[in-house]
Amino acid sequence: MNEYGKEVTESEKETAVFYFSYPKEKICRMAEHITDAFFHGFTSQNRERGERKRVRLFYRIGQEALAVQVAHCIEEKGLLPVVIDPVLERRIEKEQFDTDSVAKEALIDLYEQVFYRYQKETADVCGMIGIGEFGEKEKKEKRKFTKTDRNCPKKGGRTVCSAFRTVVL
Repeated sequence: MNEYGKEVTESEKETAVFYFSYPKEKICRMAEHITDAFFHGFTSQNRERGERKRVRLFYRIGQEALAVQVAHCIEEKGLLPVVIDPVLERRIEKEQFDTDSVAKEALIDLYEQVFYRYQKETADVCGMIGIGEFGEKEKKEKRKFTKTDRNCPKKGGRTVCSAFRTVVL
């Protein structure tokens, strides 16, 4: 697992141990369910897949056993799984290049080169399957509300609570 080039957490290692020790028949049924749900989405949302063959597949580190089976199910349906960089538990945002020192024209040129290089592949993508986290999560401490939180000011028919920094409809 450390081949990802990033620090792998104990939680991710435990997830991998769980999946690789889980009965293969159950992993296969889970993968079939995920794949069937993907295809059902085309019917229920009245969308055409057309001739597009690629399915972007991403998963969290530790879920490799399930991801491999999902990819296999995608292939059995005649499509091509394109595995995206696995999501690390600690990755909040992807690494970003400092573009302040790069000329705008150079960036535009680079984007155009990449777009034209992968235009055919991108146009061939019919959808995406993401295997997220599920199961028991760590319990977080409940937030206690103050009298101020309960008396949020009203603005334009909406209640704005500064304690949440969100708008409650």
